[in-house]
This record gives sequence, structure tokens and C-alpha cells, in this order.
Amino acid sequence: VIFPKVYEIVRDYIRDGAVVIVKGNLEVSLKEVVSDEVDEDESADVAEYKIIVDDITPVTDSDVKKKKVSNIEINIPQNTTKEKLSQLNEVIKESIGNVGVSLRIFVNEEMKIINLKNKVKFSGDFIERVSSVIGDDSLVVK
Repeated sequence: VIFPKVYEIVRDYIRDGAVVIVKGNLEVSLKEVVSDEVDEDESADVAEYKIIVDDITPVTDSDVKKKKVSNIEINIPQNTTKEKLSQLNEVIKESIGNVGVSLRIFVNEEMKIINLKNKVKFSGDFIERVSSVIGDDSLVVK
């Protein structure tokens, strides 16, 4: 939730695919939900989460460079298609740099970690490109 006063200050940072840091307060509330799948007399509590935004700060390439990053792990979801893996491979090939890359991938129901020979340039652009192919929660920075 962004109130108008805060929105006026941060609106330029809010765009599709932007990497930002959000500061605010987390509010958790329980809502009673009646479902068609349960008896009319039964209901379930569902947690609803809201962040009351105080500030939004963009993450720039210079911010990323300040952090000493030695390795990036990319978590590959089990249902990832060959097309998505091919797109990820292109992103990695096009982002030549000095940061190691490991893939965490399921092979025959077992988690495997594959350390790639390719090293990448870790930047906001790289984060955005990987996120657009594999998903927002796919990167772990070490």
C-alpha cells in the first residue's frame, strides 16, 4: 500500500521489472473465508499480507558493484522448459564478467548444483534478465 504523499516521491522508481528496495511496515491480518469445498458451517482463516510503504529506493548498477559478489546461484524450478533454459543460457553467454555462476536444478527428483565455467557481469540488467526468464525469486547472491 502506497499512500499519495509517498507515491509522489517514489513514483519514478515504480516500473515493470525495476529492482527496488522497499521499506515499510508489514501488516498481517486473518480473514475468514467460506469455501464451496467446505460445509456451510465451516470456514478457514487465510492470512493476508500488506506492506505499508514508507520509502522505495532503486537498486542501480553502482549499488550492485559496491557489494563484493563472488558467486551467484540460480535456482531452476522443476517445471522449467527447454526454451527457458536456452534463454537463460543466452543471458549468461551475453553477460561476460568475473562472477561465478552455479545452477541449482532437480535431476531425477534430486537437487544438483552445477558450477558453470562461464562467469558473468553481475548488474541490475543481469538480475532483470534472469528474473524475466526464470522468475523473481531465482537468484541467490553470495
